[in-house]
Amino acid sequence: MEPSALQFGDFDIEEELARSSGGSVFRARWRTKRRIVVLKERFYSELGKDHDEYHEYELLRRIRHPNIIECLAVFRRGARNSLVLVLEFASLGDLHRRLTRPQDSQHFRD
Repeated sequence: MEPSALQFGDFDIEEELARSSGGSVFRARWRTKRRIVVLKERFYSELGKDHDEYHEYELLRRIRHPNIIECLAVFRRGARNSLVLVLEFASLGDLHRRLTRPQDSQHFRD
């Protein structure tokens, strides 16, 4: 699988959601699609010893389920030596947060 011709500049960054030594996660607006997405940037040095940088993308793109975040695209960010996954934005946040924060512990709907 080869990355798309997308570039980081194709997105308007709205907020950095997380940062670690392995990469960053951003909420962004995809200009051409006019939708909010999550950009998950991972540096190549943090992608695993087997150097299978597309493994996460390949897994996510094969799964189609309403309760699993969809991976919309992938591209390289050469200037930072990283791989960027373009993910569906979950407006209610992630499952871990919903389960561990008391104010979010209401029952889930079907």
